[in-house]
Amino acid sequence: MSDILVLTGSPRPDGNSRMLADSFVDGAVNAGLDVKVFHTAGMDIAPCLGCEYCRSHEGQCIQIDDMQLIMPHLHEAKVVVFATPLYFYGMSAQLKLAVDRMYALLGRKPAVDSCVLLASYADEDGKAPEALIAHYKAFTGYSRWKNLGIVTAGCVHAEREIAGHPALDEARRLGESMRSVFGQPGI
Repeated sequence: MSDILVLTGSPRPDGNSRMLADSFVDGAVNAGLDVKVFHTAGMDIAPCLGCEYCRSHEGQCIQIDDMQLIMPHLHEAKVVVFATPLYFYGMSAQLKLAVDRMYALLGRKPAVDSCVLLASYADEDGKAPEALIAHYKAFTGYSRWKNLGIVTAGCVHAEREIAGHPALDEARRLGESMRSVFGQPGI
């Protein structure tokens, strides 16, 4: 299994948040870490039913869909990375479906103990991602996951508009820094 699990939420194959995730992954892989990426926009993930089946079945969800591909990595990886475009001050619906289904982790504790947020947004207002960041901190804090970093890239909307943005280098450096999480010395 992987050291790091990356979940992207952009429906655009060349989206800015996907490029941000790619930069993070490049840094982590260059640091010698094993990374698994799932693009949730291309997956069949149903909403959580709130049925509580997972609470009495060791974290198993009653629904059979692509979330079954993701869940084993949450029980093996140490770090989970959420990469999303900012949609109406929150994460994309595609990523939110996966996050909501992580409710099943209350039925079986995951290996994940740390997390990262990568986000892109079109707005020129640097305060635009504050609600997303607050939500990320709330659900990861509830999960008792340590925040290892947040990288945001503003003023990017069109596909690939993030090219040359300093946030790409910041995401790459953050990925490289993950080696310390796994007790590996700097390169």
